[in-house]
Amino acid sequence: MVLELGRKRFAEALKPFVKRVPLKPNTLSILAFLLTVGSAVCLLFAPSSNDVLILAGAVLISISGFLDALDGEVARAKGLASKKGDFTDHVLDRYADVVILMGMLLLVEPLYLLFAIEGVLLTSYMGTQAQALGLGRLYSGIMGRADRLVIIILILIFEFVFLPGYRILKWGVIAIAILSNGTAIERAIVVYKKLED
Repeated sequence: MVLELGRKRFAEALKPFVKRVPLKPNTLSILAFLLTVGSAVCLLFAPSSNDVLILAGAVLISISGFLDALDGEVARAKGLASKKGDFTDHVLDRYADVVILMGMLLLVEPLYLLFAIEGVLLTSYMGTQAQALGLGRLYSGIMGRADRLVIIILILIFEFVFLPGYRILKWGVIAIAILSNGTAIERAIVVYKKLED
């Protein structure tokens, strides 16, 4: 939610740039997803090879996040926005969310990852379910997708620089799990209140 508030400013800052992007929005979405898969592979192999892969994972997630933010802006700027494109973007985003966390399978206890994945998926579900009920897309709550990606990038960088041993990563995943599930519950309450009104 913190970074979602800056979405309009970010979109304005991108306007001069988006019209020059030679790629189609769906291509950007697919590239963003593939970079996410690459980041997960880096994280999977980090324990058995080199912690530099932790940093590589953070870099790939950063680029992926930028491309993911760019695809919608390119679609709107070039008049290519469509329901199919929006659906494709959301599907790839959900897979990307799970893939990133699954990439940490050898770094963090599976139970924490499972709890985090549950929160991530339910947060998104509550937002889209509100839209399906005619209440508009719901972005409220403390842990939106942009916030979550920034936290993951930061904990990976801190893990690489300061405290190897995956302790920061573990507590970062726990924080994401708690805040994501809290956000899902908060969104559910907002939907109930709107339905009552």
